[in-house]
Amino acid sequence: MADGLKRVGLVFKSEGEVDFKKTLQEINVEMNKNYNQFKLTQAQWDNSTKSTEKLRTEQEYLKNAYEIQADKVSTLKMQLSDLENAENKNTTAIKKKRNELTSAEIKLETYNKKIKEIENQLHNTGKKIEEFGKKIENAGGKIERAGKKTSAFSIATLTALTASAKGAIDFEDAFAGVEKTVDATDEELKELKQEIRDMAKEIPSTTTEISAVAEAAGQLGIKTEDIMSFTRVMIDLGNSTNLSAEEAASALAKFANITKMNAKDYSKLGSVIVDLGNNFATTEADIVSMSTRLAATGELTGLTEAQIMALATAMSSVGIEAEAGGSAMSKLLKKIQVACETGSSDLSDFASVAGMTASDFKKAFEKDAVKALSAFIAGLNDTKRNGKSAISILDDMDIKEIRLSNTILSLANASEVMNNAVDTANKAWEDNTALTNEANKRYETLKSKLTVALNKIQDIGITLGNKLMPSIEKVLDKVGQWADKFDKLNEEQIDMIVNIGLVIAAVAPLLSTLGKMTTGIGQVVSMYGKFQQGLGNLIEKANASGSAMTGLLKTIQGMTGPVRTCLFSNRCRDNSNSSCIKQCK
Repeated sequence: MADGLKRVGLVFKSEGEVDFKKTLQEINVEMNKNYNQFKLTQAQWDNSTKSTEKLRTEQEYLKNAYEIQADKVSTLKMQLSDLENAENKNTTAIKKKRNELTSAEIKLETYNKKIKEIENQLHNTGKKIEEFGKKIENAGGKIERAGKKTSAFSIATLTALTASAKGAIDFEDAFAGVEKTVDATDEELKELKQEIRDMAKEIPSTTTEISAVAEAAGQLGIKTEDIMSFTRVMIDLGNSTNLSAEEAASALAKFANITKMNAKDYSKLGSVIVDLGNNFATTEADIVSMSTRLAATGELTGLTEAQIMALATAMSSVGIEAEAGGSAMSKLLKKIQVACETGSSDLSDFASVAGMTASDFKKAFEKDAVKALSAFIAGLNDTKRNGKSAISILDDMDIKEIRLSNTILSLANASEVMNNAVDTANKAWEDNTALTNEANKRYETLKSKLTVALNKIQDIGITLGNKLMPSIEKVLDKVGQWADKFDKLNEEQIDMIVNIGLVIAAVAPLLSTLGKMTTGIGQVVSMYGKFQQGLGNLIEKANASGSAMTGLLKTIQGMTGPVRTCLFSNRCRDNSNSSCIKQCK
């Protein structure tokens, strides 16, 4: 069976049985390694990193993630099969394992879709324009002396124009996702569009990146009026923690839905996460992961959002994994709550360990569940008062499940961590400054300031591109028509068209459109293009578009030379004149 797993082999117990728990742990470790390597590579990217390089890096990460997730699916299937074939079937465990398998399969398919999307992007980037450019460039060899009139509109200017339009086109494409997910009026969408551009001029994130988070916010059900404040918090978290902005958006929106948190408190929640990540032996990603698993039970037992984050911090700080620890702590909280509500003998046990009467412990739990829980955890280590060890106490209380008892004992060995985490989280919630301060530190770096400056320059390109896009759309429509016509011609027909100069008539509309560009616009575009070149290609993919358009320009340049003389000479007005054709050759 181990040979069926691509990346991680099965772990076996000493008696020869498969240890599914350790196997899945190994898989999770491998998944984290793959993710951390990807994030490390991302951190090394700068403005000179090509978009295709980024796509191929993401493609490699996704392929690795797919293989590891496939191992997880295979392992869960084997584990489910063992449960279903057991003599004493545990229906609850089977149902849970099926749900776990379904979730794993959904995630596997998600990786698969993302891989295909990356492959399509790599395959299709600029393909159509480049193919047409090459076709026209080949024909251009036969009329290389033609067209001095186009020299006034230089290649550099055309490339800059294309780059300017590219910025506007990219933003328009990114914002289309926002329009798709956000239920807003045209006026509200117009305001969102401008706010995204304004935000890019304040922080080191591009309009495309900000639009992606705003799109995710719409998908997650964030109200239109809260989209930009939510997006800013997630972007700040992405820039100042080990969470990406989109990961933070997805996790925290779900967390807020479960806890019924007010949308105005996202900034406070972000501050809590940052402050806890800065002051305890864990990461922001681990805190958020654990918190989402504690959210439902925490909300039912009256824990605040800050307390849930604090409890998650304490658990992840002592090495408790999110999946195991989340379910174990949920069980403990539910067990205490049931004891308090029913007044069963378990209540006396919890109260005794905490050093309280049953009545006092019940009141304490109802008033502040975390403090009551902390008193119980701390009491486990008071062997002098209890007269026995923590392990013996849990055994007497019939808390014998390995995952649950290990979680409790881990916390008991570091009981002060929980109290400190709660105090830190509550203060961070009230101050609501930790996220802003952390983000500002990152934004004050030279790299961040340069990115903001480039964003401002790109915003100029977007403004200019918005003005130019209607004209360029007309040009591209004409290009498409030419391409279709050329596809239907054979070599003999192409030779004839070139020789008698009909190509001039075909491209005349394009020349007319370019010729009508105002001198003022031409100067601004040229200056903008030169500044972009000096900064090292600010707008991604402009090179691809520029090279393709250069191919087209080579054909257009010089179309008013010998061929025009031939067409308009007294002798050659009749294009059927064979001697004229021969002369023109």
